[in-house]
Amino acid sequence: MHKKVLVEETSVYHGKIKMPKGYEIDHESFIFNITGSNVFDVPFPTTNIFSELNTYLIENICLNFKIIISNVKTWGDIIYPTKKSDIVIPPQDIKHHFVLLFGVKITPKSTYVKIYLNNKPITFEIKEGEFVMFPSNLMYNFTENKSNKFNFIQTILYERF
Repeated sequence: MHKKVLVEETSVYHGKIKMPKGYEIDHESFIFNITGSNVFDVPFPTTNIFSELNTYLIENICLNFKIIISNVKTWGDIIYPTKKSDIVIPPQDIKHHFVLLFGVKITPKSTYVKIYLNNKPITFEIKEGEFVMFPSNLMYNFTENKSNKFNFIQTILYERF
C-alpha cells in the first residue's frame, strides 16, 4: 500500500489487495452483483464477499496509514468499451470523507481515474485487484475504456473517525 501526497492536506492512497488464503476475492460474484444492481437500478447488495473485502480494506488502511474508517455507501460501476464517464461529484446527502475505487475486473492499461485537485487532473491506472482512495471533496472521472471489454469497478464511500 502506498500514499501519494498531492499537497500537504490532500493525499491519495493506493495499493494491491492481498486477501488471506481462503478468503480470496470472488470477482465473478462482484461482477454479478454490480451488473444486477445497475440493470435493475437497485442498491448494491451487502454480501459476505463484499463484507470480507470491506473488512480487509478497513483493517489494512488503519494498520498502514493510521486512518480509522467505516463504510457508509457502496455501488458498482460498469465502464463500457470506448465510453468515457462524466465528472463525478460524490453524493452530498450522506456524511463521508473518502472515495475508494477497487478494480474488480479490468483489462490491463484500459481504464484510468482522473482526480481533480484545483481543476488539475492527477491520473491513476485502475488495475484489477488494486484500489485508489482519495478525499471525497475531490471531483473525479474515469477515462475512456480503451479495451473492447467491460471493466467493473467497486466504489465505496468511507467516513473517517
